[in-house]
Amino acid sequence: MTNEEARLFLLEMFTSLFDPREEPQVDRFMTEDYTQLVDGKLLDRAGFLQHLQTVREAITAVEFQFEELVADENMIAERHLIMATKTDLTTMSAEVIALHHLRDGRVSRIVELTRLVSGSEADKDLGSRT
Repeated sequence: MTNEEARLFLLEMFTSLFDPREEPQVDRFMTEDYTQLVDGKLLDRAGFLQHLQTVREAITAVEFQFEELVADENMIAERHLIMATKTDLTTMSAEVIALHHLRDGRVSRIVELTRLVSGSEADKDLGSRT
């Protein structure tokens, strides 16, 4: 996978999963045994699905901006910014550094660190909130 293919894959995946205007396509992008370690909190697939629901209920719009990305056939390493509008019309942004482990064209595991850049301190855990 080229870096540009990886960027497009992640953009499509993030939009599908987190944009509340889109239908989430979890099976298309995540393996059945998917896990995510984010800020020290381990989420299995069921926990991730709960996280998706929580985030989708908290925001009305979201944008992603990739700052750095490198990819090969089995992994994508990247840093991106998330800019979101919440249901109360306040905004927040966060920086994410992530390793996406791939298997058979889908993500099997993500190891991720997040940092709130702007917004309410109450949103500091939005990257792992369930």
